[in-house]
Amino acid sequence: MTRNIDTDLLQHLQGISVAPIFLVRLVFDAGIVRLWSGLGDLTVASEIYTGAGTLLNISATHETTQMKATGITIRLNGLDNVVLSLALAETYQGRRADILMGAIDLQTMQLIGAPFLAFRGRMDVMEINETGAGCDVTLSCEHMLIDLDKPRYRSYTSQDQAIDFNGDRGLDMVPALQDAAIAWGG
Repeated sequence: MTRNIDTDLLQHLQGISVAPIFLVRLVFDAGIVRLWSGLGDLTVASEIYTGAGTLLNISATHETTQMKATGITIRLNGLDNVVLSLALAETYQGRRADILMGAIDLQTMQLIGAPFLAFRGRMDVMEINETGAGCDVTLSCEHMLIDLDKPRYRSYTSQDQAIDFNGDRGLDMVPALQDAAIAWGG
């Protein structure tokens, strides 16, 4: 899949003082959770991302030449019970999850260019494992292409047409055509 990578970012990626970063954006009812793979706060496009450092782990993304949905796993280690209670209380399945990739200049600790979207999907399953020091939360996310695998239960009827276009009578005569004998030609 081709990506629109910021020209400033692309130019700096050949340098030796550049570190890749990942930004995670998860949409919940209570608000948007923004994390990044470094320390401290990072402002990107007027959004503040909280540094998770080594506590944030993102699985590898797999892209294929086929139209195939591949998922990703986001893991946060060592969370306290307050964060755990928030994770348990939220409705998260089907909510949007974005992962962006960018780079930071290690000398100035400034973001280089604009990060690009590496993954867009939906949150699926959250696993919580309690440890002695806290808990680990693993969130599986499905790619947006997963919708292509869902069956479509639509038909050519007036009732089905009314779902999208109420009042449209274009399919009212379809039942009459079921057993109609149509004579073609002269």
